[in-house]
Amino acid sequence: MKLKLLLLVFSLVFFGGCASTQFSVVGKDEYRLFKMSDACAVGSPSVLLDYLRGESVKFCAGRKESPVEISSNTEMGIPIVRCTSAELTFRCEPIAKE
Repeated sequence: MKLKLLLLVFSLVFFGGCASTQFSVVGKDEYRLFKMSDACAVGSPSVLLDYLRGESVKFCAGRKESPVEISSNTEMGIPIVRCTSAELTFRCEPIAKE
């Protein structure tokens, strides 16, 4: 029973620590989003990057602007070594009028 409890606590800490999204301001009107897979080493980094792109659209839309991607990076997870992750740096610019 103690072994099962210890395994449960370890799993919650290990996997819970991997499920995060971070937002930071990196310059004047320049932002960075970072997300680790909810399943840590399992998952597609491109899915995470698509999620971050959607979040950047929502953020800029709140400012009545649209996102412009500056850079992006993904990293495939390796069990017990690192979580699958994605990072997106963007800025918001006024929506172009036609």
